[in-house]
Amino acid sequence: MLNNIKEKVHNNDRITFDEGIYLLEKVSIYDLGQLANNIRRKINPSNIVTFVIDTNLNYTNICDAFCSFCSFYRTDPKDPSAYTFSVEEMMKKIEKARDKGC
Repeated sequence: MLNNIKEKVHNNDRITFDEGIYLLEKVSIYDLGQLANNIRRKINPSNIVTFVIDTNLNYTNICDAFCSFCSFYRTDPKDPSAYTFSVEEMMKKIEKARDKGC
């Protein structure tokens, strides 16, 4: 099956759901990375690859918007996993992000 997937990647064809599951469950991280790099080279042939150090600071996870943007929100402030950070806690998080270069 891996050879079929490699051929699809080479031809810019989409893989099936089952092929995606196969990649996740049966293929080594090395082979998966190689496939991903082959796709990346088609889109960006440069040998320079970068990454972003990013921090999204949320002062609370309590929300009533019910949007599909995030999956971490809580609707009940009494939920044990709900949080609202104080200004002091947020300042510590901001300083930590700054120290990481964010």
